[in-house]
Amino acid sequence: MTRFSRETRNWLRNSSSTSILILSKRSFAAALFLLILGVSACKKENDAVGLDLQPEADLLNILQTDTVTLVAATVREDSLRCDELSQSLLGNNLDPNTGLTRASIYTQLRLSTPDHDFGSNPVADSLVLSMKYTGESWGTMRPQYFEVLRMTEDYEIDSAYYTNRDFEFDPTNLIPPGSETQTFRPEQSINIDGDSLGPQVRFPLDVGLAQELVEAGAETYDTNDNWLDFFKGLHIRSTSGQGGIVNLDLVDGASVMRLYYHNDTDTTFFDYVINSVTGRMNRFEHSYAGDLQVLNQGEDANGDIRNWVKAGAGCKTQITFPYLDELNKIEGRTINKAELILPVYQPFNNRAPYQELLFVLTEDEDGNAVGLPGQLSSIIDIGGNYESFGNRYRFNITRWVQNYLNGEQAVNFINLVSNNAGISARTVGINGPHHSEIDSTLNMRLVLTYSN
Repeated sequence: MTRFSRETRNWLRNSSSTSILILSKRSFAAALFLLILGVSACKKENDAVGLDLQPEADLLNILQTDTVTLVAATVREDSLRCDELSQSLLGNNLDPNTGLTRASIYTQLRLSTPDHDFGSNPVADSLVLSMKYTGESWGTMRPQYFEVLRMTEDYEIDSAYYTNRDFEFDPTNLIPPGSETQTFRPEQSINIDGDSLGPQVRFPLDVGLAQELVEAGAETYDTNDNWLDFFKGLHIRSTSGQGGIVNLDLVDGASVMRLYYHNDTDTTFFDYVINSVTGRMNRFEHSYAGDLQVLNQGEDANGDIRNWVKAGAGCKTQITFPYLDELNKIEGRTINKAELILPVYQPFNNRAPYQELLFVLTEDEDGNAVGLPGQLSSIIDIGGNYESFGNRYRFNITRWVQNYLNGEQAVNFINLVSNNAGISARTVGINGPHHSEIDSTLNMRLVLTYSN
C-alpha cells in the first residue's frame, strides 16, 4: 500500500468526498463499472475518456472528490476585437442584475456603383438609413432616442479595432427633429409605398445632407476611395437609459442608406451600401450595478455566492484552484477525469435566454488568453453547452489539470467567457462554490477522479 505524508493524508481527508473507492484486483471489473456509471450518469458517453485512456494498473486505487477548493470572482472583461463581424448590435438595455449596456455602431458606406451621374439639375428629395433585423433581441422593447452622427475620422479597413474604441464625429444629429424616437420591432414586417419589406429599422436623415451628397461632384463618385475621403461613415447610437438591444445584419442587401432624388428627366434613387469589405465595428459601454457595482472601480466582484458572464465585453467569471498543487504530493498520481460543474443561478427565461455555449480560457506565460488543451479537439469533448435538464454548464478540463500539475500551465485559474461575445448581449448567472449550504449540487464544483 502507498504511504502518504501526514500533510497529504490530512488534505485527502479534508477534500475527498464519501465517494472514494479503493479497488482490489479481484473486484476491479465490477467496481470499475460501478465507478464509471456513477461518474458518468446522465452524461455523454465520451465524458469518461480520461478513464478509458488509463492502463488497468493505474486504476487499482481510484479516488474521487468534489470538494476541491474553488475561488470564484466576476471580472470586468477586457475589450474584444469587434471589427467586420457578421452582425451588429444597437440599443441600450438595463439588466437589473448586472446594470446598463449600451451598444452602438460605427460603419462606413460604399458606393453601390462607382462613377455615378446624378443627371442634369439634380435635387434631393429624402435620405433614409435602413438596417435589417436578424430577429434576436435583448430586454424589453421600449421607445429610445436615437442619433445618427457623421464620422470625421478615417476608419482603416486593415486595422484591428476593439469594443472600447471611439472615432471622432460631428455631434449634429442627422435624424430630423421629431423622428429621433423609435421602438425596435424586430419581428414586424413593414410596408413602404405598397411594397412589403422584411423587419428593419429605418431612420430618416437630414435632407440638407442629402443635397450635399447630390452636389458632391463627379470626382467624389469616381471611386470608393474618393467617396470615403469625402464621407467617412456614420456613428449610430441610442442615448436612452434603456429600451432594448437588437441584432442587425448590416451586410444584407436591405441595409443601405438610400438617397431619393429627381433631375430634369427622372425621379429615382441611389444606394450607399454596406458589404463584406465595408469597415464597421460594434462599440460597447457598461455601467455595472447590483452584484457588479465594484467593477465600475476596476475591482473584482466576490463570487462565493454568485457570478456573471456577460457578452459584449461585459464580464467573465474567473475560477482559481489555489490548492491543486497538493495532488503532487501523491506519488505516481494520475488525473483520470476533472469535470467542472457550473449550475446556473436562475431558471431559464425565454425573454432573456442564456448563452447556448460558454468557453473556458486560461493564460500563457505572457498573460495572453489561450484556450484550454483539447478545446478545439475533435476527439475530446471539452463541453460547455447549456444543459437545460440540469440547468447548468459542464466542462471536461482533465487535460488542463494534468498539464498544470506537470508544470506545463502558467497559471492556476481559468476564465469562463461567452461565445459570440462580440455580437451578443446575453447574460448568465453562475452559482458560486458556496451558493448553498444545504444542497451541494447547486454549487460550482470540480469533480476530480484520480488514481495512484
